[in-house]
Amino acid sequence: MAHEVAHLKNRDSLVSVSDGLFVQSISTISGLFGFLLLLLALGGYMKPDLISTALVVVAAPYAAQVLRAGLMRTRERMADQDAAVLTGDPRSLASALTKLERYNRYMAGVYRRFRFIYATGNTAESSWLRSHPPTEERIRDLLSLEGRLVPMRVGGYRSGKRLRVAREFAAQTLRVV
Repeated sequence: MAHEVAHLKNRDSLVSVSDGLFVQSISTISGLFGFLLLLLALGGYMKPDLISTALVVVAAPYAAQVLRAGLMRTRERMADQDAAVLTGDPRSLASALTKLERYNRYMAGVYRRFRFIYATGNTAESSWLRSHPPTEERIRDLLSLEGRLVPMRVGGYRSGKRLRVAREFAAQTLRVV
């Protein structure tokens, strides 16, 4: 839960919408220029120097997607670190990630047994296009923070009052300016 609160604190939903619009606008503009270049080529006006422009037009949407994925991986790492600061217990966050990864592996095995039902195959995406860093890296990063963090204090609290602290933290950091 602290990881998700950190996403809210960092305004990652706004960043995600913004970079989605960026990728979409690059794709749209690239498509328009591509159509224009196609018309020029069909009309016999295609010159050798326009071939490099055509390659840029084709590559631009893919480059924008790679940049977006890199930004999202960075935001995930930031949310992990902020969650560790919020809770003061990076080992518990790493343990939760381990459990989630174990469950995902189990479910992948279940889905493989029933893959004959699905029309599409398993599409393993490139690591450049992943929106989250590999779980092993995230766990390693969280464990490297262990012993170096002081739990965030929003007023005094004792064990059992962390939910109140999370609410106060969210209230302080999510104020609309």
